[in-house]
Amino acid sequence: MKKKGFTLIELLAVILILGIIALIAIPTVNNILKEARRGAFQSTLENLVKAIEEKCTTEQIKNQEITTMYVIENGIISPSLDIKGNLPDGIFYVTKLCEVEFDVYDNNFMASRTVDGKIIISDKKNNNGEYTDAILNGADPVLSDDLVPVTIADDGKVYKADTKTKWYSYKEKKWANAVVLSDEGKVENDGLIKEESIAAYFVWIPRYKYKLFDMGNYTSATNISEKIEVNKARTIEIVFETKDEPVSIGTQVGEYHSHPAFIEFDVNGFWMAKFQTSGSAESPKSKPNQQPLVNIDLKGFFESAYNFRRNSDSHMLKNTEWGAASYLTYSKYGINGEVAFNGEYRTGYGKDYVNNVYQPYNTEVGSKASTTGNITGVYDMSGLKQESVAAYRDGLLANSGFTEEIINFYDSKYFNVYPSNSSSYSYNYRILGDATGELGPFYYYDDDAYYHNSWNFNDSRFVDDNGGWFYRGGRNAVESISGIFSFHRNKGDGHPYNTFRMSLAIK
Repeated sequence: MKKKGFTLIELLAVILILGIIALIAIPTVNNILKEARRGAFQSTLENLVKAIEEKCTTEQIKNQEITTMYVIENGIISPSLDIKGNLPDGIFYVTKLCEVEFDVYDNNFMASRTVDGKIIISDKKNNNGEYTDAILNGADPVLSDDLVPVTIADDGKVYKADTKTKWYSYKEKKWANAVVLSDEGKVENDGLIKEESIAAYFVWIPRYKYKLFDMGNYTSATNISEKIEVNKARTIEIVFETKDEPVSIGTQVGEYHSHPAFIEFDVNGFWMAKFQTSGSAESPKSKPNQQPLVNIDLKGFFESAYNFRRNSDSHMLKNTEWGAASYLTYSKYGINGEVAFNGEYRTGYGKDYVNNVYQPYNTEVGSKASTTGNITGVYDMSGLKQESVAAYRDGLLANSGFTEEIINFYDSKYFNVYPSNSSSYSYNYRILGDATGELGPFYYYDDDAYYHNSWNFNDSRFVDDNGGWFYRGGRNAVESISGIFSFHRNKGDGHPYNTFRMSLAIK
């Protein structure tokens, strides 16, 4: 008589088959559930936008003051709206034209919407469990072994960041920061990083495209007798993007143009030194409350930055990188205005315009000298020392210490090179995005010896026969022409009023 039932081998085979089926089915089911949650999340957002737009329209019809902000916290929206469902946390912004922007999140997703109506939804955390900022569209900070991600308290205390939680938010003008530790530096048990453990501070400048506002086709400066009063400084519209997206090549005002600073290094962003360089040429620093490193020629500046951290592709800041940080500063993600002047002789100070004194970076007044208006931004971009950048007129190395043989040894990506026939007002030779020729019209006043742009009337002299290298920001002795959009030229030799800044391009 044949025995009924299964043998052990048959049972194991069945279990194995069921296991394989589960391995195939479970991810599929999870993806279906995730897409369902994403769809519900987007539907809720669309309903919120519609409700807010209708409320705004009603307020306009009734000639009432428009509600410009709605805050949702723990499922409760304030001011209240007649809307049902599970609401995400975050903020909705409303313009005078009833255009709605938002930056929100729930347990699974983060989302943003700009005035162009595009809703961007991303996972709240990426596959590695790391925090991402939805507004950056994937251009989140890239770290190397040299860098420790940090958060900085308003009083200047530095803590190692928990990268699985929200440690930066560009919508809130809180830019990502990181530090390079000194040789003996360490992170304390509570996450505190003492100042003596830090060699350099850096700030993440995410990759973006910007809407062209001026094609900068200027070939001269108008000579006028008195200072003009019309300041053309404005909010620069930008959209964050990654290197995986098609490059935008705008050719007309109003079109988007991918910023060249990121294309030149093929990166999703770069780390810009938070402060001007201090320390020594052999051991450069970027720290607050320090005297900048001076009296070194351009070759010395360049090699100091280049040798700082090769693992992170360290280099001397370029003109286009200065431009990228400046334009981000003048967007809604930065201070969106001129940074406070540093008339001190130490890094990280800002001017108290009421009392005509200077206060350090970790004070309410001092933080206005940063690109965000708070402690998370970049400092020393107006005043302090003239900031030389790796940008020169072709064939005019002058007193920089470079020879053609030496400079050709380095990859061309480390320099911005301008035409050999440029003059002090050849603004049409600008590189779009470098924050020079797009700042016109330009003027020469009879009562001073400076060329001026139309953005805060900063000093604006292009490289020419008298100086083949650019410097930026002005210096502490000439406040009236210094600023984030100031540019001038020098011969590249060492001076007591010239310094530089470092940058990291990590892929």
